[in-house]
Amino acid sequence: MRILTGSAEGQIVDAARPIIVTAAEVADAHHIAPHRHPRGQLLYAESGVMQVSIGLTTWRVTPRLGVWVPSDVPHQVMADAGISYRSVFVNPSATRGMPCYGMAVDIPPLTRELIFEAATFGAEYAPDSAEARLITVLQDRLGEISTTKLSLPMPRDARAKRVAQCLLDSPADDRSLTEWGRVVGASNRTLARLFTRETGMTFGAWVQTMRLSLAVDLLLGGASVTRVALEMGYATPSAFSAMFRRALGTSPRRYCA
Repeated sequence: MRILTGSAEGQIVDAARPIIVTAAEVADAHHIAPHRHPRGQLLYAESGVMQVSIGLTTWRVTPRLGVWVPSDVPHQVMADAGISYRSVFVNPSATRGMPCYGMAVDIPPLTRELIFEAATFGAEYAPDSAEARLITVLQDRLGEISTTKLSLPMPRDARAKRVAQCLLDSPADDRSLTEWGRVVGASNRTLARLFTRETGMTFGAWVQTMRLSLAVDLLLGGASVTRVALEMGYATPSAFSAMFRRALGTSPRRYCA
């Protein structure tokens, strides 16, 4: 696994350039060691998946979800495979009203397109230019970012992390904590305590959120409700849709419309 350093753009303090967006294409697994920068950072994956850690909390960054890292907060990034991602660096003078804590956030379609366009010119824009006006719109959008119901913190303990990764690879797996404990060498009580302490969720809540998160990714990619229901381990599309509606307040089709 390659060890990389954080982007230099995060170190630029310049009120005339409130937002700088960069694009990164990394072809293989890599790790960006713990670092901090004066600019806040929104990380967003165009393709692939990476994990962003702040303190004891780790979130997954996907083509639908980003992670907000406030100014001067130590964090690290890890990807187990190649990834294409964007970093939105927000100058300290422009972070007023934005969260002062790390969190996973939804990336609406308009915000995503603004990020992609801003990455084409990066730090090279002048005040009162067309690029600066686009940045102003992006700044307005970032001021409205909010946490997502599909935030999926990852456990960091090796045993709980192994269970989580197995479930991400095979979300229909319905083994109990007792059965998982035999696999990873821990009691069910230990695993339950680890999930609650390290993700803020019970194991059952984590599994449901994991399935919802993966389901939305598949649905947005064009998969049918029937296919998604079966891949998430539900016997029928109606059972999956009922769970989806209880959790997110609407049907799978309407949520992804």
